[in-house]
Amino acid sequence: MQCVKCGQEMHEALVNHQMECRNQLFCFEEVPALQCAACGHVFLSEETIEVLISRVHQLAAKATISYHRLRWPKAAGGEQHPELVAQLMETINKSVRKS
Repeated sequence: MQCVKCGQEMHEALVNHQMECRNQLFCFEEVPALQCAACGHVFLSEETIEVLISRVHQLAAKATISYHRLRWPKAAGGEQHPELVAQLMETINKSVRKS
């Protein structure tokens, strides 16, 4: 199979793969995939994706750790906005107080 990004040949590999579902992060190691040696693009087969989704549903039913995903605010020129940073810190503090 050829890579959809760069057109080079893909080879079988075992990769680490992360999936995010409802603010939960699932990290899988040694997932069978096709990987491009040139650009590193990874292709997962339909069967592999079905197995991963099944495992996510099984794991989500057990005790898991939730997290909040936030981006640090920056201005167009790369400078930080103090008011946005303060707002972000308040959001983080509220989240920590709830836990």
